[in-house]
Amino acid sequence: MKKLMLVSMMVSALTLVGGAATAQQKTISVVVKDTTSPYWQTVMAGACVAGKDLGVTVNVTGPQSEADVNGQIGILENAVSTGSSAIVLAPTSFDALGPAVDEAAAKVPVFLIDSKAKSDAYTSILATDNKAGGVLAGKAMADALTKKNGAAKGSVGVISYGAGASTLDERIAGFTEGLAAYPDIKVVTKRVGDFQTTTALNDTNDVLTAFPKIDGLYGDALFTGLGAGQAISESNRKGNPVLVTFDSSDTLEQYIRDGVAQALVVQNPYKMGYGGVENAVKALNGDKLPKFIDTGVMVITPDNVGSPEAQALLHPDVSCLKK
Repeated sequence: MKKLMLVSMMVSALTLVGGAATAQQKTISVVVKDTTSPYWQTVMAGACVAGKDLGVTVNVTGPQSEADVNGQIGILENAVSTGSSAIVLAPTSFDALGPAVDEAAAKVPVFLIDSKAKSDAYTSILATDNKAGGVLAGKAMADALTKKNGAAKGSVGVISYGAGASTLDERIAGFTEGLAAYPDIKVVTKRVGDFQTTTALNDTNDVLTAFPKIDGLYGDALFTGLGAGQAISESNRKGNPVLVTFDSSDTLEQYIRDGVAQALVVQNPYKMGYGGVENAVKALNGDKLPKFIDTGVMVITPDNVGSPEAQALLHPDVSCLKK
């Protein structure tokens, strides 16, 4: 997907109005994790289109880093105090956002997307089944190692984006579960970053130095995949180790095409943004929603990267944000 140069202030919201505003018009506040990320801008684009389709005002905002947990809490509190009809939230931290969700939901309906929080006060969550996606990543790693080594065997390292995010914990737990079917694949190291691509790059370089014969690497998020892919590319180790990672970007797609990465577990962030707003509107209109709605994933490899289904996920329409 093309990265948009969308500038967002910490508290000021991007207002996306669907239809003509009226005094009775619903206002949905969408609070993402990081307004600068291609992934989250796709979420924002989905929310934008939903606002236009459903005739509601959508205010999209969030911090400029997933590490800014306190900043997101402040933005959530501001969304409540400014009279939102409902709030769609992607929590940056499972533990830290729990009390904030409890407090917000006591005043306005809260709908989670992408990630959980330590709270049961939300109305519904629309997200990837991250553990199931992790299981698929484990299977993709086994397939990649089979092509590399002639069998599902070898040593693997985990490069994690950061601590405290339920999505990442679930992706790693699922990956471990997926590998359990392949006893000759061993996880030999795990590095946990600080939500920075540079850290993922440095962590990967450290792993490549400490384990020069390592067979595979697993990245649990977009930026870990970018950092790991850059380290593999710059060290001229394409395909050795193999790389499996969550999420997508133009660079990760090129890594697949060039053989730097062997599989991407790609979510549907556009559907999360659109569906989050849609669910809020449905609930405000009296519809009952399931507590959890799975948006699904697709494993993209060199064999299917050019397919229409893969291309639709890799290059969603984000033009709504430019208008």
